Amino acid sequence: MPPKKDIKDGEERESRDTTSYISFADVEKSMTSFSGDDSYPISTWFEEFEDTALLMSWTEVEKLIYAKRLLSGTAKLFLRSLGGVKDYKKLKQELEDEFGSKLNSAAIHKKLSSRKMKKDETYQQYFLHMKECALHGNIEDAALMEYVVDGIQDSESNKSILYGASNLKEFRKKLDIYKSIKEKTQTRPSVSTPFAKNNKIKRCFNCGDLDHQAPTCTKGIKCFRCNEFGHKGTQCNNKGKKTLNIQKTDTKIKTDKEDKELETPYKKIKINDVEITALIDTGSDVNLIKLSEVEKFMTEKVIYDKEKSIHLTGIAGKELNTKGLLKVKVLIDDYYADLEFHVVQDYAIPVSVILGNTILKDFEINFTRDGIFLEKISYLTLLAEEKNTICDEHYPENKEIADKVTKLIKEYKTNAKKKESNVEMKIILTEEDPIYQSPRRLSPLEMKVVDEQIKEWLDQKIIRPSKSDFASPVVLAKKKDGTYRLCIDYRKLNKRIVKDRFPLPLIEDQIDRLKGAKVFTTLDLKNGFMHVNVHEESRKFTAFVTPQGQYEFMKMPFGLCTAPSVFQRYVNHVFQDLISDGTVLAYLDDLILPSESEEEGLEKLVKVFQRAEEYGLLFNWKKCHFMKREIEYLGYIIRNNELRPSKEKISAVSRFKTPHDIKSLQSFLGLSGYFRKFIKNYSIIAKPLTNLLKKDVEFNFDEECEMAFNELKRILCRSPVLRIYDPDLTTELHTDASAEGYGAVLLQKSPTDNQMHPVYYMSKKTTPAERKYHSYYLEILAIVEAVKKFRVYLLGIRFKIVTDCSALTKTLQKKDLPPRVARWALLLEEYNYEIEHRSGSRLKHADALSRNPVCLILTEAAARLKRAQDDDPHISLLKKMLEKEPYQDYIMERGILCKEKDGTRLIVVPKKMQNEIIRKKHDYGHFGVRKTEELVSREYYVENLKEKIRKVIDNCVECILIEQKKGKKEGFLHPLDKGDVPLSTYHIDHLGPLTSTNKNYKYIFTVVDGFTKFTWIYPTKSLSTDETLDKLRVQQQTFGSPQRIISDRNAAFTSKDFQDYCEQEGITHYTITTGQPRGNGQVERIHQIIISVISKLSADDPTKWYKQVSKVQRCLNSTWQRSIGMTPFELLFGTKMKDENEKIVKLIEEEEVKE
Repeated sequence: MPPKKDIKDGEERESRDTTSYISFADVEKSMTSFSGDDSYPISTWFEEFEDTALLMSWTEVEKLIYAKRLLSGTAKLFLRSLGGVKDYKKLKQELEDEFGSKLNSAAIHKKLSSRKMKKDETYQQYFLHMKECALHGNIEDAALMEYVVDGIQDSESNKSILYGASNLKEFRKKLDIYKSIKEKTQTRPSVSTPFAKNNKIKRCFNCGDLDHQAPTCTKGIKCFRCNEFGHKGTQCNNKGKKTLNIQKTDTKIKTDKEDKELETPYKKIKINDVEITALIDTGSDVNLIKLSEVEKFMTEKVIYDKEKSIHLTGIAGKELNTKGLLKVKVLIDDYYADLEFHVVQDYAIPVSVILGNTILKDFEINFTRDGIFLEKISYLTLLAEEKNTICDEHYPENKEIADKVTKLIKEYKTNAKKKESNVEMKIILTEEDPIYQSPRRLSPLEMKVVDEQIKEWLDQKIIRPSKSDFASPVVLAKKKDGTYRLCIDYRKLNKRIVKDRFPLPLIEDQIDRLKGAKVFTTLDLKNGFMHVNVHEESRKFTAFVTPQGQYEFMKMPFGLCTAPSVFQRYVNHVFQDLISDGTVLAYLDDLILPSESEEEGLEKLVKVFQRAEEYGLLFNWKKCHFMKREIEYLGYIIRNNELRPSKEKISAVSRFKTPHDIKSLQSFLGLSGYFRKFIKNYSIIAKPLTNLLKKDVEFNFDEECEMAFNELKRILCRSPVLRIYDPDLTTELHTDASAEGYGAVLLQKSPTDNQMHPVYYMSKKTTPAERKYHSYYLEILAIVEAVKKFRVYLLGIRFKIVTDCSALTKTLQKKDLPPRVARWALLLEEYNYEIEHRSGSRLKHADALSRNPVCLILTEAAARLKRAQDDDPHISLLKKMLEKEPYQDYIMERGILCKEKDGTRLIVVPKKMQNEIIRKKHDYGHFGVRKTEELVSREYYVENLKEKIRKVIDNCVECILIEQKKGKKEGFLHPLDKGDVPLSTYHIDHLGPLTSTNKNYKYIFTVVDGFTKFTWIYPTKSLSTDETLDKLRVQQQTFGSPQRIISDRNAAFTSKDFQDYCEQEGITHYTITTGQPRGNGQVERIHQIIISVISKLSADDPTKWYKQVSKVQRCLNSTWQRSIGMTPFELLFGTKMKDENEKIVKLIEEEEVKE
């Protein structure tokens, strides 16, 4: 090591010897001193000084000494005030801080624009002074040239020679030519120019013609870039480059003198409470903001990344370097949106802000004579709030009516609220002694969730800060997707609230009013509580406390026991006249519109939508049905003036599985035996079954047992066992749970025999996650699911919950509940109930349903398919033909009609189920016609499939809302050879930033195999090289390394670490041309699909998009690709991927389907 150092020192001495004969005294005279007393910029002085220092090979010590010697005046005085500065870098920093330009970009532009050439100033001096001033703000050459031309006091026609320069060197030459022309004209005799003294003769300074002036010139001003008329140099697009389309509209600012009917596209917006005028330019692909404006609202909440600079084309007719990327929350027409702005020099745009077409993703723009109005339609947020997935089966069959309904939905505005209801929530307590509970401790993650929700509620004016003596704690309830919901624990308050006695509509009255109608529309309101104001004097009771502060509700919150009745009062007030004239019936958040025909139904729908818009109501579109001839409403099926109980009421019993052992038989007899008092000759009917329970009797469930079993099920589902619901009768809810599932029976006491009769049966299978719950949790879950199921029957009445969980009552009274139980407990708060414990031996009816849950989703689908085939005239005819002899390529498979096609057995879909099957496949990823057709054709046979798919897609609201315009296709590139083996060429890229998640994922790293098109998708937290290499190493563990990688020039792929990785693995790395994403077209196309699919799959909660990544990857790799003629999975592995849909086919093939 020492010898190396000696060599280096020797080299340095040798280098210095070449200039040692030149002393500082020799160069001092050629260097400018710096006094700080004039306008000479310190940055320019240091540039000149360091250029000389580099030439002379001065050391850091020498630079320090010589720089001090060159200081004079105020600068030297400032140096003395610092004391001893012994470091050159520190000296430079101190001087730049003290004497650096205090002018911002706006001030520099203003100074340049106001600077005029002086009479005693030469053209060269004037130009150099302007150039020096521009150095303070790094002004673009194009702007500087225009300022110089504007400052020369001469007619525009004379100055036209100065136009057309592309750089300062060319401009200087033109300036010399202009100077010589002026000198020659000034030596000639003066010519009388009376129009110079008065305005009798008009001359245009743009074109030189007489009789008009520049403001009325049809040619417009002349461009110094292209010498054409009609635009300035800063608006010139003659170079024709096309990266991002930044169009410039007519940006003339209106004055009071102009015609007020000619509205310009300007909008007042707010950034951090600073009001700014923005130009709405939908021709621009990006949002732009002046650099000078950024300084006005910089806070910790504003993210300004100066490193993220890009090139834009279209402004000033040349490439423009932006000054960074600004991420900020913007307020537009009372709506907040998170937007990104590219920061540009002030001269580049004529207004403070330009809002480009990116805002169309968040807002719908309405131009009217009164101005511009924006309506927020952010599709991720909208779909998360609304779950707008209207299936074709929810639409009317008449296409013309369906199109009109679609138009109404698209035009429905949620921000058109014009009216406020006078219905308010008034809370009356039995005693007004304050209930104050301390805030519960929360983890940092939980605290962040609470703070975000509080901020959102404050912004929406749902809550306000409070000083109330009342305070209820908050509870964070974890949802199924892992995110949290903020709830208020009002249990103590609810015990004191005097219940609102506003009656809910009688179900029988509602049903009677539907008689005579043939066409029905059902609408489901959502988030209705937040539309109801809390009375000013009652707001103190709603107060809640967090570790950060105390707040109270201005809008009606969830969790208060009196909320349902108040909401019913609110709905009745909103639709009062429409309810009176029979246009709509309302039961809580369920609306139904009965009508004689589709046309009448459409008229009523328009009225209801108009009224709902006026009050700003939201609909849960997924649960809405339009112009249906048959509906299920409040537990009844209504069709053609006929009324019958819903089959769902008895499905838990009617689909009870045939007992296969003693235990399952005992379960069924427990259910039937509970109601034996209502079943005549019960012991005789059940004898074949009870005989199997005798000791030493072999379990043989023969035909006689089957008959007894079916007869008991039939009796349990009919009167006198099953009764019609009556809200005036004593009501009980019996529940039970097991690892297999949970069951419930809703019972009411009959006035005729004073006995409890069943009204509704419920049974549901537990999910894999629920099976792991402790029995204690399962019992609570059974109650919650049953209450949700029977909600329309239980709201507004007093009822009893009967369970065999003895600890439940005490649990619900605890101060601190587990998060899962807390969510369930708060859900029960809107009901008026009491809990009674009974031993399991007295709840065999509920126990039977819990241990034999009817959650046969696949079996039910197969059974429905078989029934639908039997009901289809064409298919049933084919089945009968096949019973006699073979027919074409149709075959029967365990009662299901199938069709052989290309060696694959496809299920023949009956007409009534075709839309359902197509819709399910389409919803798999909301694909287009071709891919949806490929998915359906794997398993099913549908005639005229493509046409029917188009109809389904045309009626998919998610696709309607998210559909984006696509421009003209670009030309073809010369593609790289993809190789002749899999896994040899990887196309890689990052996608994002996306909506931030609770795991801090913001991007997606995508890898596409060029040969098979197989795709791997990884959510990432950053664009760093380290994280990128981590994902590639994960890939490498299973698939090895490719021969080559193709990527763009992102920093993650051009770093030294990435290059080292490629060298170590023997990978050839190709990078595409900057600004040409088509060069990596394979991964770019995949990104378009990923954005579309993830947007729709994560509609319920966009912050959980990363949970959908594996589903999207599976979907991409199992989807037929036209370029390879099969799926990527099939090409890579030689077999088809098994997915959830194939389970249905397998079940149909293996299981005997029974009615």
